Amino acid sequence: MKQITKYTNIIMLLLVSLIIASCSSGSCDNTTATYTLGQLPNGATLYTNQSTFSSSSNGETTGTIWISGGSTTESYLLSFSESPVGPKITCSSSPCMINNTTNKQVQVNLSGNNSPAGQYTITVYYTSFLSQNKSQLPQDPLPNPILLNITGQPTPVAGSLSISSPLKTQLGVGESTIANIQLKDSQYLSGTVDVLVHSDSESIINVTPTVCHLTATTTCEVTIMGIKAGSSNFTASAVGYSSQTSESITVVPCNPCNSFITVGTYNGNLSSHCTDASCQNSPESAIKGADMICQNEAKLYNQRGVYKAVVLSSNRYPCDASGECGESHMQNWVIYANTPYKNLAESIIGISTTKYVLPDPSTYVPTYADGTIINKISDTVIFFMGISVGHVNDVKTDIDGWSPFNINGTVSGYTVNNCNDWTSDDNSLLGGCGYSSGWFITNSSADNWYAGWGNPSPSYVSNTWMNSSNACGSQLNLLCVQQ
Repeated sequence: MKQITKYTNIIMLLLVSLIIASCSSGSCDNTTATYTLGQLPNGATLYTNQSTFSSSSNGETTGTIWISGGSTTESYLLSFSESPVGPKITCSSSPCMINNTTNKQVQVNLSGNNSPAGQYTITVYYTSFLSQNKSQLPQDPLPNPILLNITGQPTPVAGSLSISSPLKTQLGVGESTIANIQLKDSQYLSGTVDVLVHSDSESIINVTPTVCHLTATTTCEVTIMGIKAGSSNFTASAVGYSSQTSESITVVPCNPCNSFITVGTYNGNLSSHCTDASCQNSPESAIKGADMICQNEAKLYNQRGVYKAVVLSSNRYPCDASGECGESHMQNWVIYANTPYKNLAESIIGISTTKYVLPDPSTYVPTYADGTIINKISDTVIFFMGISVGHVNDVKTDIDGWSPFNINGTVSGYTVNNCNDWTSDDNSLLGGCGYSSGWFITNSSADNWYAGWGNPSPSYVSNTWMNSSNACGSQLNLLCVQQ
């Protein structure tokens, strides 16, 4: 009897060994499966070792997927659903292939991927590969998903400042476009980032707002307006970030440019009309005040764009004390060179010269000498300009009147003709004035008053821009031109 028991035990051990060997070679089902993902077209079933996994936001866990049953003629490529800001699931081997012969199980890595805390649903997809012809079938989901619980807080990712391309990179003066600023690739920021925005050349483009408050998920729309002809960029900067510069924006000048004489009248204290914060204690408060008048009145004519006042001051002129004019000699000047100017009745009144001053008589249309109106309101008005009237002599040139300085000591200049740089309405002071229509002749036998251009004798000289001087307490108009 003892001998029989001994043989029985030996036989049982052999049977167990055979079963283990058989299962290890894949001929029996994996009895450790605890969660069924679903059945494959070949009759096989996919399992994973658990239905729910856990990981910290910055951690990782692993799981196993295996196949059991079904035919051995097909292999399956596995893939997983993912959110752009959620966990990442990958196979330890690539491609993630499983079959009933050589790859019976695969290990998967489930990474928190810096995701916010929460439960994420992961769907497993399979794609069939027929072993005979390697043809690929469409990707299909298994019915039962895997759950991944993420705990803890994700690590903030600063990202980088980014400026989108402006909708338009070429603007007319007064025309605007938009661009967006955002924090690219940033995640989980606890607060806002204050981004400072500024024009690299405020005389060419204006950018608003000047401060953007950004989070990881918001954008800031900025408006870029063309101010004056030229090219410029704008820059965005924030603490902890590299500054970013926009694409170049080109502002093209008006051609032809509008001009008009104001409806309202004003005394010589033009600085009193500068109400913007930038005017406080600014040496340019007078010309800024004059420009605000022009911009406000342009709205009365439904004119788009930027308008500025043609007044000479210590910080607005086309020609310097050397008698030279142009880009390197002017300051804050508002007239373009070689540009047609028209009134609001669409009549060309003249073409500016190469020296950036209003035209000499030869460029006027013939009818202008007869008093063609420069505005829609009145054909004869007097307006402050500040151009000096000097006495003709042999050394004078045709631009001396357009400089606010004494020209080489030979011209009295502008100092007594500007209402104390347009800051005074004192009637004991004078301001140079233009006249909206009118001509006079200068020659050696006449009074010899210099009116801005044209020294040949005799010569027609326009007194449109330089007619007389009026007391600074006088209520006069202004000449405004489009930028």
